[in-house]
Amino acid sequence: MEDILEVAEKLLMENCLCDNCLGRQFAALGYGIDNAERGRSLKNTLTFKAHKLALEKGKAGIEILKKIALNGMSLTAKNTLKKLGYTLKEKKGSCTICRGKFQELNSIAEKCLKKIDDYEFNNFLVGVEVPKDVIEAEDSLRARY
Repeated sequence: MEDILEVAEKLLMENCLCDNCLGRQFAALGYGIDNAERGRSLKNTLTFKAHKLALEKGKAGIEILKKIALNGMSLTAKNTLKKLGYTLKEKKGSCTICRGKFQELNSIAEKCLKKIDDYEFNNFLVGVEVPKDVIEAEDSLRARY
């Protein structure tokens, strides 16, 4: 089995992934941690590794930091680049798997709360039907890495 950080780095070098979707690729590892935290932890660790490489060897580390900042949508990597004197001209993309839906969850939850405000209840259940293209994108990524 390849090193976890090597796989995470390959994923981010070639794909735009939010914290949740990167974390889901390693969901079977570690307990008591959600996918977003898992993904963020991987991105931060890769940022530390790339920062060290940038300080020691320059350009190679900078290129990795740029990919983590853009493809990983990582503020930590972006701030590290800024501290090193680099600015990003490219715009960040949308997650290859969820297409930004995880970033919209709070907004969606607020809309739901407004809709149910007139009802009295003790609990409720929310169901989700995951679109086929999202499932296929995730399966394709897992198969390649």
